[in-house]
Amino acid sequence: MIVLHYKQANKLQKLLAKHHCPELLEEPLIQVNVAKEKRLTVYLRLQKRGGAVVNLDKWLHEKSAVLEWSLKLKKHVSCHAKTRHMEDDLFACSDQTIKISSMDIKRW
Repeated sequence: MIVLHYKQANKLQKLLAKHHCPELLEEPLIQVNVAKEKRLTVYLRLQKRGGAVVNLDKWLHEKSAVLEWSLKLKKHVSCHAKTRHMEDDLFACSDQTIKISSMDIKRW
């Protein structure tokens, strides 16, 4: 088994071709990420609420402030959680630009 940083894949391809397929050394390297469209969706079954099933990403998003406070991850928990919500809104836009209104501030 070989474990290497993904950025080193070209070197591995050249090494394998050198010893096993020398005719491929002259060809351009294959650079394809076959899993780039693959998404992993994880769900969480809650003990309360009748065992409801919720998306883990959404649950973590909603509980971020409480988790940070309970695990003492940050001194200014509410500020950090608000920043995360602002970042989520910003990166949700294709141009990564948002206009902040008073309604946005209340929602965060």
